[in-house]
Amino acid sequence: MKESDLNRIIKSNLNTPDSWADKINDPPKMVAMSVGENPFDIFGINTSFTFYIESKLQKRYEAFNFNAIRPHQRANLTTISDIAKRGKYNNVYPLIVLGIWLPRKPIELYIFHIDFINKKIEEGKKSILKKEIEEIKKEKKVLIMNKKEFSIEDFQSKIIGVDYVN
Repeated sequence: MKESDLNRIIKSNLNTPDSWADKINDPPKMVAMSVGENPFDIFGINTSFTFYIESKLQKRYEAFNFNAIRPHQRANLTTISDIAKRGKYNNVYPLIVLGIWLPRKPIELYIFHIDFINKKIEEGKKSILKKEIEEIKKEKKVLIMNKKEFSIEDFQSKIIGVDYVN
């Protein structure tokens, strides 16, 4: 599995009769050097919230290093969060979705609001530790994708860090 496969799975599950999502295609490397990089991977809207997603894929249980989030991705998602807070939009979710894929196992999605990530970085943290990821799983705040499917309601209910949003 590649990150592009994870993006395709997320996008297809967020496209329903009451929701729309799209993946921003990565430009060819030569073009990317001249026009810049994509702000994030997926964006969309449904009847109760809008979402902006940067996804990351890990192929084993380990700490999620914040260096995996490129500076422009973090800046773009943070800008969306800041604008939403100024406008008092409570249902705007700029997200980092960490997918953990192990062969022959369901894909696990850890869905973090960018404000949660930023707060960790402000506290001097460089990653979400492996034991913290395991704790999130114990607390059932992880979205387990059996048969690569999930509902929008399950997706929204598993967002970590929405309490950081004013």
